[in-house]
Amino acid sequence: RDKDGNLCVTVKSSGAYCYLFDRSGNYLFSLADPWNPDAIISKADGQLTVFDTVGDGNYHLLPINMEAKAFDYEARVDLGAVSCVFSGGESSDYYFYDFAEFFTVDPASGEKKPLFNWSNLGLASGDAHVCPLPDGKFAVIAGTFSQTQQLRYEFCIVEPGIDDRTVLTMFSLQPESSILEAIALFNKSNDEYRIELTSVFSMSQDVTSDEWNNAIQKFSVELIAGEIPDILDLNNLPVEALSGSGYLVDLYPYLNNDPAIHMEDYFDNVFTALSIHGKLPFLTSSVQILTMFADENAVGTKRGWTVEEYAALKNNGDIIVSGLDPMQFLEMLLAADSQFVNWETGECRFDSEDFVRLLELCKSMLESEASAQLVSPDSQANCRYAPLTSVIFVAEYNYSLGRNANPIGFPNESGDVMHILIPANKIGITTACEHADGAWAFARSFLEPTLQESGWFFPYLRSSFEKIGAAASKGNTIWTGGMYNGDITEQDLALAREILGSALYCRNGDAGLTEIILDCVQDYFYGDRSAQEVAALIQQKATIYVSEHK
Repeated sequence: RDKDGNLCVTVKSSGAYCYLFDRSGNYLFSLADPWNPDAIISKADGQLTVFDTVGDGNYHLLPINMEAKAFDYEARVDLGAVSCVFSGGESSDYYFYDFAEFFTVDPASGEKKPLFNWSNLGLASGDAHVCPLPDGKFAVIAGTFSQTQQLRYEFCIVEPGIDDRTVLTMFSLQPESSILEAIALFNKSNDEYRIELTSVFSMSQDVTSDEWNNAIQKFSVELIAGEIPDILDLNNLPVEALSGSGYLVDLYPYLNNDPAIHMEDYFDNVFTALSIHGKLPFLTSSVQILTMFADENAVGTKRGWTVEEYAALKNNGDIIVSGLDPMQFLEMLLAADSQFVNWETGECRFDSEDFVRLLELCKSMLESEASAQLVSPDSQANCRYAPLTSVIFVAEYNYSLGRNANPIGFPNESGDVMHILIPANKIGITTACEHADGAWAFARSFLEPTLQESGWFFPYLRSSFEKIGAAASKGNTIWTGGMYNGDITEQDLALAREILGSALYCRNGDAGLTEIILDCVQDYFYGDRSAQEVAALIQQKATIYVSEHK
């Protein structure tokens, strides 16, 4: 409501509209909003203002001129990538937070000042509502997501005070929601330690490749200079290089010595997949799985296949593949299989026969795709690339293949089953951390039911997997609707259980090295160089890159 008690209601249907009513509920007028309204607030002077976006992750405030019965476009305020905006009070024109800092805005100058860090204070980031109170206090209702229910809410009062707990520093390039939730939970519950997060970009901020590269380069310089945080969010950072250079603690001793953690309670192959050269550099709360499904009538029931077997079936027309781009296929294998580079020793083997055969397979895939239009997911394809985040997706692919789905995985040199994990988050402890017990208390929270079940991917705590699977089979899941709306059968649950329990690869590859390789292979795929020549060139460039970054 505004200062006169007028009320604004937004409606989204074929378009977005704002309807204005007086304090008695009588209709006044309506406005068509050209953007996408997210909320309505009242600024400090009582003016009704729409908080909306054009859909690019950036938001703005658009005041309503009640006398003119129109939006005041000249008074529009661009906010950038923020999460929520709240009505103002005596000391602030309005309040907002950008997934990290909670800001006040001076009513006279419009100057924005951070008041406190949202997650560092222990506040959830899923959905938030704030009401300013006297004496610098705020009433907050904040919610977090889970896979079995949309949101869990809690109420608290935020007030000025002194926090004398020991600080654990944490760095993230761009934290996603599960990281912020984990920090909030830890800071709310731990009596001895609190996390202070430093991030380069806010959660929903659009970041260019140059900005990423500059941020990573700056981070590397700070590491060399000894400016090392206690905890790292390793998403988008070169995990293999950091682990090989000795910056990351091996978490296996902590895992094995923690009396409350029992490996049999987990799909322990996930830990194996996360490991690099026998060491566990990070933990995660949940995992996405990349794999391939094929019709058993075409490939049989055996799990796993070699590159040669895949190529023969494809070239003979026995399998029609959907959704797998050859360059994407090569990028995934490079990121998940470290057989061609050892970051500890700096050894590269891109000039090996194995890598040459991989290049030849990708080129043959490219040529076959050029001669036949890529098959769409709703066509007659009997072999499908399958990114999986939930048993819902397993059921969808199984159903599309007549419930004869073989989770055969990606073809590879050994013919082993190759499902590739993408961790939802990557929490590592640095060797510079002086409070390893506190850092471990935070890292291990990613193994507990609350965070395992609140993510958007598969939990690998067995009890959480079964809980979410059982809920999904009853339709109680965030994934219901929009994709597959059929039944979740016991066969689907068994397939999901099998895939998660046999995944032994993790997508950890260095983005800079992968970019070098993909750039070089263009000369083989589209140019005049042979596979051997390109492999030799990649070997030369990769050896230099690894020696400079390990």
